[in-house]
Amino acid sequence: MGNGAMNEGYADTWANGITDDPILGIGFYQNNPTGYVRSYNLRKVYPQDLQGEVHADGEIIAGAWWDLRLLMNDLAFRNNLFKETMPATVDGPNGDEGTIFLDVLIEALTADDNDGNISNGTPNYCNIVTAFGYHGIFLSGTASNVSHTDGIVANAAAPIVIDATIASPPPGFTISGNYRVNNSTTWIPFTLNNTGGNNWQGNIPPQNNGDIVYYYLGLANDCGVLINTIPARVTDANPNIPFNALVGFNLLNTDDFDNNYGNWNTPDPTDNASTGLWVIADIPIPSFLDPGTQSGMVQTDQQHTPGGIYSCFTGNASSPGDGAGTEDIDGGKTTLFSLSWDMSTYNNPLITYWRYYSNDQGATPETDYWQTAISNDGGATWVPVENINVPDHSYRRFAVKLPIT
Repeated sequence: MGNGAMNEGYADTWANGITDDPILGIGFYQNNPTGYVRSYNLRKVYPQDLQGEVHADGEIIAGAWWDLRLLMNDLAFRNNLFKETMPATVDGPNGDEGTIFLDVLIEALTADDNDGNISNGTPNYCNIVTAFGYHGIFLSGTASNVSHTDGIVANAAAPIVIDATIASPPPGFTISGNYRVNNSTTWIPFTLNNTGGNNWQGNIPPQNNGDIVYYYLGLANDCGVLINTIPARVTDANPNIPFNALVGFNLLNTDDFDNNYGNWNTPDPTDNASTGLWVIADIPIPSFLDPGTQSGMVQTDQQHTPGGIYSCFTGNASSPGDGAGTEDIDGGKTTLFSLSWDMSTYNNPLITYWRYYSNDQGATPETDYWQTAISNDGGATWVPVENINVPDHSYRRFAVKLPIT
């Protein structure tokens, strides 16, 4: 095929149509018998996961076909519908993935249709549009460009205002919110309404001083199916971290590595990584899956502090022309220790940090973990705080109350 993403994605779809397995190429790597080439247990979404690298971009369209197999619970149906789209020879140049993926969806509905009019639905319309919708492919509009600003600090006894924007949503889509407080595991829905144009707003009911309110936003399609969440994958069995709002807290101490900088240290005596070690330096050099075109960013080139320069990150290649594997973490783990804070006089203390985490673009995606722990005895013992392997290619705020229970 002329389009590289279609070429690679359709090859993978033929393959899992034979194996009925979302993981392809197990044992491909000579030094890693359990490694694999690609896994369709991990969803790639258009346009935010479009990287300009054909293998990665092919995971978007192949993922849509795999999710259709799961929704139908029928591999033969998926394979036959996939085959019936082939005579249309949907293709195009690299860079036209948005149009091409839409054409594939239209062809799938056309092949499923029984009355010559896909506008009135098809026998398996909801499963087809939902499978493609999971990957950001819609008949019209988009539902993957929702934006919301993280980092709310709220006042007690006042509603927590949640603002979001979504441009050109598909017809029939709805946006909703869910929240929980502190250690509760029960999500409570709240409503967002359109306030004009692309703007939406909702209120979480007032909470008490000292509460952490966790929340996420969701988008449902015209079949009433939740297509995606913001943050992504926050409702998965292995979830991403949600947004959080801090109620009634005052910032008493901060460390931004610029004007406020303590004695951070690395490494731990048990560290054994050969590359990608923690460093504290000025703005990191980005890395890319394709350094030549600088597409498929792996390591960010941004730090979080507005107007800041320094940050902590795991390794720096010599230039953006180096490959993504030049200073990725290999061979083990690398550890960063903060300075110590005396919180004995604090009332209901809480710690937050901002982190950007990428672990999904190597040979064994999402098998490496980001782990954080806190010690109250000088490092003799540690209490786990965060242990996650879900990537999030953006700066996210994590919050934890002390003491940890």
